[in-house]
Amino acid sequence: MKRFGRLATAAVIGLLHAQGAGAAGIQDHLTCYKTKDSAKISYALDLVAIKQPEFAAKGCTVIGPSIAFCVPATKALRQPDKPKTELDGPTIDFDYVMYKMRCPRTTVPKKLVTDQLGGARLVQMLPSPQIVLVPATKEDPPCGAVGQLAGGICGGSCPAGEACTFSNGQCGCSPPPRTCGRDAANVCGGECPVGAGEVCEVRIKADGTAECGCFPRSSACGLVAGANQCSGDCPQGQFCKTVITNAGGATCTCTN
Repeated sequence: MKRFGRLATAAVIGLLHAQGAGAAGIQDHLTCYKTKDSAKISYALDLVAIKQPEFAAKGCTVIGPSIAFCVPATKALRQPDKPKTELDGPTIDFDYVMYKMRCPRTTVPKKLVTDQLGGARLVQMLPSPQIVLVPATKEDPPCGAVGQLAGGICGGSCPAGEACTFSNGQCGCSPPPRTCGRDAANVCGGECPVGAGEVCEVRIKADGTAECGCFPRSSACGLVAGANQCSGDCPQGQFCKTVITNAGGATCTCTN
């Protein structure tokens, strides 16, 4: 863990000195999280520091899995002390993945290094660079890739217009359940909030008009007088559905 902390600090400071450290509100810092990664890699490469050739690293091997994932961040000090040095730099727009690497022994002379927190001081670079930061992107895993979350809720991303839900013993993408209301055929149906003990049905209001909504369970599924609509209780997990007949009438059935 201590070694990781030293590597992470070196990576962030290295990038800030390459791009400059920023003023308040500018994303010129990196927040890095230690990773548990499955990518097993080994790449032979040279790292050419065009503007600072003495920092070039040749004959290196990058090895995986990654050791950290870093995202752009803005520093907000939680104490009244001002940074020792005010340095403005450009915004960092990319995420970065941090890898260890092995390189032939090289020597870089001491440098007068200045950063926002540490101020100016002489810094000795240890022989051979040890880590490299690689630009990266991220997105949510697809539905079902991480299984069920706490409380039995499915997590993950789905195509537009679909939701990640648990069905048939597994998580999957499907159109979101219809909420209680009238459909294109003006038929009342759909789901009510889970655990509320309500059913989606038609109730006759005091003024004599029919209202489709979520109401406490009442009588068994059947026709509402004068409304040509069905209402009432059904077995758990079912709702009272209105079925329009060819003759224009209606029958009632409990369905999923």
